[in-house]
Amino acid sequence: MEKQQLIEIGQRLRQRRQELGLTREKMSELADIGSGYYGQLEIGTSQMSIDTLIKLSRSMHLPMEYIIFDTPIF
Repeated sequence: MEKQQLIEIGQRLRQRRQELGLTREKMSELADIGSGYYGQLEIGTSQMSIDTLIKLSRSMHLPMEYIIFDTPIF
């Protein structure tokens, strides 16, 4: 995956987390992932596994397609 794609994914994660009024620590707790790792996802320095994508999708109440591809949410 290209660096720009990782940055864009991170921006979508950050935006949704902020919409939910959560800290990075609380979001990582809800998704059952490390807070440092979650921070890396938000700034686009790490790629996520399918398992992490599923956890984030469920905890953020977002479709996986939106997180990855920025597809419209209906």
